[in-house]
Amino acid sequence: MSVHAEQQVLGAILLGGADIVMQVSEAIEPADFSDAMNGKIFARMQGMASDGIAVDFSTVISRCNDGEMVAYIAELVSNTASASNAELFATEVKRLSTTRKLAQAGKNIQAITASEAPIGEKLEAAHAMLQEISEQSTRTVETINEYLKESISYIEDRVQNKGIVKGLETGLADLDRRLMGIDDTDLVIIAARPSMGKTSLALNIAAHNAVHKGKPVYFCSMEMTPAQLVTRIISSECRVPGKRRKDGTLDDNDLNKLAGGVPKLKNIPLVIDGNVSQDVMSITTAAKRAERTHGKLSCIIIDYLTQIEGKGQNQNDKISNISRQLKKMAMSMKTPVICLAQLNRGVEQRADKRPMMSDLRDSGAIEQDADIVMMLYRDDAYNENSQDKGTCEVLVRKFRNGETGTDRVASNLHYCRFDNLSSHGQTV
Repeated sequence: MSVHAEQQVLGAILLGGADIVMQVSEAIEPADFSDAMNGKIFARMQGMASDGIAVDFSTVISRCNDGEMVAYIAELVSNTASASNAELFATEVKRLSTTRKLAQAGKNIQAITASEAPIGEKLEAAHAMLQEISEQSTRTVETINEYLKESISYIEDRVQNKGIVKGLETGLADLDRRLMGIDDTDLVIIAARPSMGKTSLALNIAAHNAVHKGKPVYFCSMEMTPAQLVTRIISSECRVPGKRRKDGTLDDNDLNKLAGGVPKLKNIPLVIDGNVSQDVMSITTAAKRAERTHGKLSCIIIDYLTQIEGKGQNQNDKISNISRQLKKMAMSMKTPVICLAQLNRGVEQRADKRPMMSDLRDSGAIEQDADIVMMLYRDDAYNENSQDKGTCEVLVRKFRNGETGTDRVASNLHYCRFDNLSSHGQTV
């Protein structure tokens, strides 16, 4: 049946010409043919159509030096009634090709299963094989008309809801006004030097959406335990200083805040994954599991980039692969992915220590893949007598869909949080 379908596709092309080549090429490629000669003939037909050469019996055999192939092509023409069923037979060729690939993948996965490789590598290899087959079998290319309606609808919605944040909110008003919501397929990088407040900002975003909006959030932490993160959320939401919480010197006011605030945190849709050895595939699997249980995720937060396991000939290659996979995760799950990242020590060597894109460790692929890059700068971390004490600059260094710039927020890290500033520079 496989060879018969392939022959019918080729015969239809010989009868219908280059238009049929272009039509079936949307569904199949030479590698989808089980018979080597059929695949070779189809590739030749594609090349002719691409070069603007007429595709018919005469032109195809004129490019054949093989007498056996000429006879075979003549047979294809005589055994094909018309070109009308070309798409139908192309679909069958694709189905059978995918079936063969699945069967081969099954054998390969069986061999991998029997190997001595770590279970994580086995799962990653199996997932990669099946993912590749899935992408090949479902590939579609649409004309602009397919997307015009969606784009116009988006523009009309923005006009009707001018100034209203439609995507994921951070909970920080000035930053939200700049971003107008983080889009569903965005990869967002939050980068800073140690102790600037990366995790606090990430928890800010998580709590704003899970606690105050009731939207599910998946938080993957490879640096802190779930218990440590929850303790920080308690400090942040109840406004209890972390130092007093840690050394046990809580006063009556603190205890009252805890009594009133902690019950509100029960049953919130915040999933914290504390597995320390994870690659992008395992994070994706866990996030999808959380989504099945709690509903559509508002965001996926990962702390942090260089802790994610990955492969590469060197660190830069590894980070490049991870970065691309994170962007693919955001696009495939249609969920914003927020990943924290460290900056290199070059920041410390400059007079102006505000970070720049070049300060990202192994930054090449991150700059390319990220839709938004936010960097944190607290002047009081470097200058004890800073006039900007208690504030933090959120430097939006890259914004694929908008304008970059700086938004100032209140830095209340003793509560493990950031807050809005009033027009007078006071915490709101």
